[in-house]
Amino acid sequence: MRTSILILIMLGVSLSAQAWQGQGRGPEGPGPGMQRENMEAVRIWKMTEMLVLTEDQIATFIPAVQIHERKVQGLQKQMGEEMRKLQMSIKEGNIKQMDADKALETFIILQQEVHQTKIDFLQKLPEYLTPEQQLRYLSFEVEFRKHLRQFIQDRRGQPPGRPGK
Repeated sequence: MRTSILILIMLGVSLSAQAWQGQGRGPEGPGPGMQRENMEAVRIWKMTEMLVLTEDQIATFIPAVQIHERKVQGLQKQMGEEMRKLQMSIKEGNIKQMDADKALETFIILQQEVHQTKIDFLQKLPEYLTPEQQLRYLSFEVEFRKHLRQFIQDRRGQPPGRPGK
């Protein structure tokens, strides 16, 4: 049963990633969103495994994580758009202090929103997870990235700790 719920969640992630990325597949094969889609499915699977989630937790926590991450990604996308505007202003030149003040204020507000969104989510962890699972969740991202880095290095045949060429 747990496996079937996990498969359904991964399928949902897969389909939503395809919709979010556009077509997903074109006539020439996998589209640019396919790698991200697969990475998200693996990430959710590893999170489920590392936190040792029950079926009920999978059904409630994973969707909550996805909603939270979409909010953060949306704010980060806004910051990227603002950064592009700033770069255009710098290229055009003739920047006034008023322009800099407005840009700083915008970035501060967006950073505060990202920070508050993360805090709000962390404060809701007890609704979904046991105390041990909450602590495992706090370290999940670091552990996942460490394992991912190791996997990539192994695939490239590089010794650990050496940068790629």
